[in-house]
Amino acid sequence: MKKIFFASILAVLVFSLAPLAASAITISPPVIEFDARPGDTIVDVLKLYNETAETQTLTGSVQTFKALNETGAPSFLSPEEATDLATWLKLDETAVTLASDERKDILFSINVPKDAEPGGHFAGVLWTPSANSTLEGSGVGITVKTGTLVLVRVAGDVNETGRLASFTADRASYNYLPVNFSVRFENLGNVHLKPVGVVEIKNLLGRKVTTLPINGDLANVLPESIRKFDATWQKTEVTLGASEWQRERENFAWGKYTATLLLDYGVDGQETSASLVFWVFPWRVTLFYLAIALIIILLIIFAIKSYNKWLIKKFGQQNKQQNNQQENPENDQKIEQ
Repeated sequence: MKKIFFASILAVLVFSLAPLAASAITISPPVIEFDARPGDTIVDVLKLYNETAETQTLTGSVQTFKALNETGAPSFLSPEEATDLATWLKLDETAVTLASDERKDILFSINVPKDAEPGGHFAGVLWTPSANSTLEGSGVGITVKTGTLVLVRVAGDVNETGRLASFTADRASYNYLPVNFSVRFENLGNVHLKPVGVVEIKNLLGRKVTTLPINGDLANVLPESIRKFDATWQKTEVTLGASEWQRERENFAWGKYTATLLLDYGVDGQETSASLVFWVFPWRVTLFYLAIALIIILLIIFAIKSYNKWLIKKFGQQNKQQNNQQENPENDQKIEQ
C-alpha cells in the first residue's frame, strides 16, 4: 500500500533535472553522482534557497528510488522501506527553516559499507514543506516535494551491459518536417549508464543534411530499466494556425532519407547503431512548382514557335522577291534605263 501511495504522489512531485522554478524552494544540485570504493566515506553539501516571499520550514528525508517509466521519472519507496544507499546517507539537519530569500548549505555524509555490492546505488534527498508553510502556486491540499537524486557507483565487478531496444520515427512518410525520432535504450547491467550519440540524416544522394544529438543532457539509465530519448529534425518553427502550404514551404524536404543512429555508452565506450528509412513528399509545394515549370515551358515553346513562324514568313517574302526578279528580268532593265 505504501508503494502505491508513494508512486501516486509522483504526479505532484516537482522533481526534474533542473532546479525548481522561481517563487519556490530551489534545491541544488538536482542530480549528484559519486564514484566510491567499499568502506569509503563521502562528505558533501546540498544548497537550499527560499525564493518565496514567506518563511518556509522544510523537512528532509532520504528515500530509495528506481525508474518509474521510460521518461526517467523516479519512483520512491517510503522512508520506512529505505534500503541500500538510503541507509548509508545521513543529513546533518532534517528540519530547516528559511526566511524569505535565505540560502543555506546542508551537510550530508555517505558511509559506504565494506561489503557494499559493486555497481549503482540510488537514493533521493527530498524536502517537504511543513503544514504551516505554503509554497506559492502549489495549490490547496497538495504536498510539493523537491530535492536531489544521488547516484553512487561502487567500484568492483561492475556490469555495464546495455542494448538498443528500438530506434523509430513517428511515421514512415511525411508531407513536411518535423520528423520525430525515438531511441529506447535498455540497461541490462548493475550500474547506471549514460548512452550518448547522434542521429545522422542523409538524403537520396548520400549527402549528410543534418546531425541530431541524443541525450545531450547526459541523463542516466538505471539498471533493469528502459529509457526513451527523443530527437526532432525541423528546419524552422511554424506559427500556430499556419496553413499546410506554409508548413510544407517553411519545412521543405523532398525524397528518400536515411537516418542512422550512433550510440556510445559505458566507461569502455561500447557502441551500438541502427538505421531507418523515411520519405518526405510535399505534394502541395511540388505541384505548385511543377505548375510554374509547366507554364514556363509552355511559354518557351510558344515563343520558339512564334519566332519560327516569323523567320519562315520573313524568308518566304525574301524568296518570293528573288523569284519575281528571276522571272521578270526586263523590269530590272527598264528600271536601270
